[in-house]
Amino acid sequence: MRTKIINTFSYLLQFLLVWELASYTQAYWIRDLSYCPRKREVTRQRQCFKSCFDDSDCQSRYRSCVCDYDCGMSCVKRGITCPFLTPPDHGNIIYSNGNRFGSRATYECNTGYVLEGSKYRYCQGDMWWGPSNSVPYCAKEVFCNQPPDIMNAVNDVPSTITTFHAGYSVKYTCLTGYVENGTTTSECTFLGQWTFATLKCTPIDCGSPGILRNGFLSGERFDYPNIIAFFCNDGFELIGKDTTRACQENGLWSGTMPFCQSN
Repeated sequence: MRTKIINTFSYLLQFLLVWELASYTQAYWIRDLSYCPRKREVTRQRQCFKSCFDDSDCQSRYRSCVCDYDCGMSCVKRGITCPFLTPPDHGNIIYSNGNRFGSRATYECNTGYVLEGSKYRYCQGDMWWGPSNSVPYCAKEVFCNQPPDIMNAVNDVPSTITTFHAGYSVKYTCLTGYVENGTTTSECTFLGQWTFATLKCTPIDCGSPGILRNGFLSGERFDYPNIIAFFCNDGFELIGKDTTRACQENGLWSGTMPFCQSN
């Protein structure tokens, strides 16, 4: 009787242990599914295998339920490899785990060249390296001279930057008191030239300051930062503390309008 009780207790412990392990495994894969979802559009670009929660879903001892990048958790054949990639001209490829599934291929370029395209590719379940929509390559590094100046504008280039490689973009901003009109960015191209920024910084117009009866003003422009002066005709005296007014950066005239009073 005692032996029977011990055996029953042993079976119960084994059952609980297996049940707990299964629960843990399922929870683990559920977490992985949220971390490694299958993207809807990926099936148009590459072959994806059966989706899964764990190895039991694969129904084959030759396949494992693993994260297959954009394909998500999938039943991938064990021990697969991808063909080694051809290194780019003027560059090299470094593998994290040879050409085995899951290995990361890192593209590097020699001095004087820059990488165009994705820096990393991965050995996928379809036995190819992804992403495969474009093959990275090493391009000759190109530099541009200092970005062109635009009148009444400043650019966002830090003072510490002295070289400008192809692809470097500069943004211009008009000075205070000027209105922006046109494109504000210029980019260093692979021809070693900057794209043309059409930005023009137009002075803010304050409009006419008003009519000075029995007098006149000196100055023909009413935009920032011009200054006009007021004068009275003979027999009249200028009254007011401001004999000049300036068009300000906010589009308003400084001071107040004077007037001419008969002597």
